Amino acid sequence: MMIKTSELEGAALDWAVANAVKPDSMARLTPRNYKWFCIDTAEEHKIWSPSTNWSQGGPLIESHDVSCSRVDKIITKGGNALYWMASCPSGCKGLGPTPLIAACRAIVAAKLGEEVDVPEGVA
Repeated sequence: MMIKTSELEGAALDWAVANAVKPDSMARLTPRNYKWFCIDTAEEHKIWSPSTNWSQGGPLIESHDVSCSRVDKIITKGGNALYWMASCPSGCKGLGPTPLIAACRAIVAAKLGEEVDVPEGVA
């Protein structure tokens, strides 16, 4: 299922990041307790969650030279919210409610484009 990179979140975003930065690893999605997780099979079934885990997402920000800054209020469906904008050297940008989500979206946009084919049922 094709999804805009700017709308990726949760396991679908983590899966897309794995495919963008670790194309040789066997990232796969698996359901647990009615929630999807991205598993990095190259690291003994470790849950891969760079969009929420700073120990995974932080090094990606550094290695991909992503810059993050807070954007003042953006109008969302739920009203106004503070958002983060991340930029890659290629010019690709990502927005998100956290710096990690914004950075992950920017990295995916830079590596995979503005739309990603995510496995059915995850997003």
